[in-house]
Order: sequence, then C-alpha cells, then structure tokens
Amino acid sequence: MPNALDAFIDNFVVQWHPESLTAKKISISRPRVYLIDFELAIQFSEDCPVENRVCVGLPFGGSFLSPEMYMRQCPPEVESGRPYDPFKLDVWQLASSLHEFKVLGLRPLLTFNLIAFQSKISAIDETLAAMTDDDAVCRLDAQQALDRLGHIVSSMPPESLLFEPEGAFKFESHTN
Repeated sequence: MPNALDAFIDNFVVQWHPESLTAKKISISRPRVYLIDFELAIQFSEDCPVENRVCVGLPFGGSFLSPEMYMRQCPPEVESGRPYDPFKLDVWQLASSLHEFKVLGLRPLLTFNLIAFQSKISAIDETLAAMTDDDAVCRLDAQQALDRLGHIVSSMPPESLLFEPEGAFKFESHTN
C-alpha cells in the first residue's frame, strides 16, 4: 500500500558511516539507511485512485494531538487549506532536512536556511533545489529525484566522490 511519511532526517538511521571519504579509499560496501518513526504516516489502499491520494492541512496524529503542535517547517501547499500530494511533501521534507543537516548538524531544529546547503556537486545541488520547489507541481516526485540522483552519481568516477567532508558531515578518522 502506498504510504506518505514523515521524511525528516531525524527519522533516518544510518547503519555505519563510511570513512572512505577521509581515508581516500573506495569502500567495498555501502551502509544501510533505515527510515524509522511512522507516527505521522498516511496509508492509502491500493484501489484508491491516484488523484484521491491527497491530504489537507498540517500532519497530526500520535503525539501531535492537534495541528498546532506540529512545529516543523512546511512547504506552502500544506498551509494553503487546499488538498495536496503528501508524497511531494515527503520529497520536500527529505531535501529540506539535508539542507538543515548540512547547515546546523544534528541539533533539534525549528528553522533553517535552505540556501546554505552546497554538496560540492552542482548537479546534486540543482536536484535538491528541484526537490524543495515551492510549487508542488514543479517539485520532483520521489522517483524523479531518485532517478536524477542515481544518474548523477553513476555517471561520476568513484574517485571523484572522494573529498573531505565539511561541517556537519565531518568526522574523525580512526584509520592509520
């Protein structure tokens, strides 16, 4: 069944963090990333027509007993009072969280600067910008974003992805 999620970065758990960036060695494996906390997930039945898979207003439920308790930043369509695509909200939340993480790290956050995130790879920055477009019609959907990012990374030689992390992504290497 299709699900719309609470796709902020604090709901993602990374199995382990590769030190390949600092060691300048190409890793032979990739860490698994898990999505946790489905408290605000919305589930649509398989027979629900795509055009009816919409929401209105702020997400609430679970520990958010009323919309007023939801303190995360939202794209314009959520506060418009009109039906919106919750899957496009997921895309916006994920890309916005990456901006937030890069700028401020893993601290509890209520506001952030979307412009400050730079990945060092312009095509990735352009894709993240398209994932946070204020116009939901122009915003990439999850498959479009995944396809674009996959194409970008697969078209690059692995060595070109080995650069020193900065800011919130920087970590201490324990290699010799």
